[in-house]
Amino acid sequence: MIENATNEVSRRNSIDVLSVGCAPSLASLWLMPRLPIFEERHPSIEIRLLSSSDPTKLHDGSVDVDICHGSAPRLGSIAAEDFPLETIVVACSPDVASSGKRIRRPSDLIGHTLIRSEQTLYSWHQWAKDHNLGIDLTRGPRFRDAFMSIAAAVEDRGVCLESYRLLRRDVEKGNLVLPFGMTGPNLRCHSLTYVRSRLRSPKISAFRTWLERVWFDENEVVEMDSLRRAN
Repeated sequence: MIENATNEVSRRNSIDVLSVGCAPSLASLWLMPRLPIFEERHPSIEIRLLSSSDPTKLHDGSVDVDICHGSAPRLGSIAAEDFPLETIVVACSPDVASSGKRIRRPSDLIGHTLIRSEQTLYSWHQWAKDHNLGIDLTRGPRFRDAFMSIAAAVEDRGVCLESYRLLRRDVEKGNLVLPFGMTGPNLRCHSLTYVRSRLRSPKISAFRTWLERVWFDENEVVEMDSLRRAN
């Protein structure tokens, strides 16, 4: 018992906490399911995740790194690295897609309920303009964040317009379908920010390297799920 207690105290003393700020939708839909991968590879680093994005927290030390929505400005001591482009797609539940008014072409959305996100880089208004369509945008549910709009779409409340990066898991599970496939604008939706001088910190460097890798390698999530089932 003494040996186990000593080992536990030693383990806690050796753990380095990394505070990560992240835009709420990316945190809940993309980052959180992948954090076990990082923890498996870096057992000496413990993630403290804040589901909010505020670059000013980097200055006061509240967070070590911040993943913000959109492109972050390069300001003095703060470094910003843009994530790769994300494809914005139209998505809805299978029931909505095959309802009385089937969705096969952009004009089929006329008459459908459109779910709107207030924190968006590409709105339904822009989508309608790009497709030369007159769509009633005065009605329909509104949500502040993308994860709420996606949840509403899964619950058959209408059609959403979001990044495929955030939708992917629900598409793979069959909760959502993409009526128009992967057609849509490619936008710079997220950026990683940190204090330049702190990149030498092992925990920040390790997280940055891992984040870059897992962004491109979605198979890592599949491998982690398989490992958990095997255990």
